[in-house]
Parts: sequence; structure tokens; C-alpha cells
Amino acid sequence: MDTKISNLLSLDGRIALVTGAATGIGEGIARVLASAGASVVVGDIDSDGATRVANEIGGMAMSLDVTDVASANHVMAAMQEAGGVDILVNNAGTYREAGSILDQT
Repeated sequence: MDTKISNLLSLDGRIALVTGAATGIGEGIARVLASAGASVVVGDIDSDGATRVANEIGGMAMSLDVTDVASANHVMAAMQEAGGVDILVNNAGTYREAGSILDQT
């Protein structure tokens, strides 16, 4: 990561929630946002991975299953209580043998 990101973009005082941030692209996004000064919430179904990333970037981990309405509502309620969300990155994805996307609910 280029440490000069903060010279290009300042997110000081902003709160970001990144879903699917325990690994891969989501982890990379969380790291860039943190480097730019955002307070990052690492949301992921992989609680151990989310905790690892949050600890490494000085953020906060939350268990989040984006396919479960109750889980999503819990995280969003906690975010509201903490001051809201300035940046939301919906990175988490799922895969199911369910046919065409047009047939999904």
C-alpha cells in the first residue's frame, strides 16, 4: 500500500463499513480507507478474519452475514448508535446454485 494515499484523500472523521472485508478485495478496501484516515468497521461472516484485519488496521470487527436480515439489521443498528455510516462498501458476495440472477429473490 502506498503510504501517500492520505496525501491524495483524507477521510479523517469518517466512519466506513466494509462488508466481506476479512480477505481479498474487501480487506484491501478496508486497508486503503484506514490509510486515508477513516474509522473502518470490518464486517464479515468470518469473525476470526474480520478480527485479524480490524486489529491490523486499528478498526473494529463485526460479525456480519449479508444473507441474513437480522444480522444486517444488528450491524446497522450498532453503526447508528456509534454515529452512523459515512461510507458503505457492499463488497460481500455469496454463491448458490440457484439459477439465473433474474430468478433470485
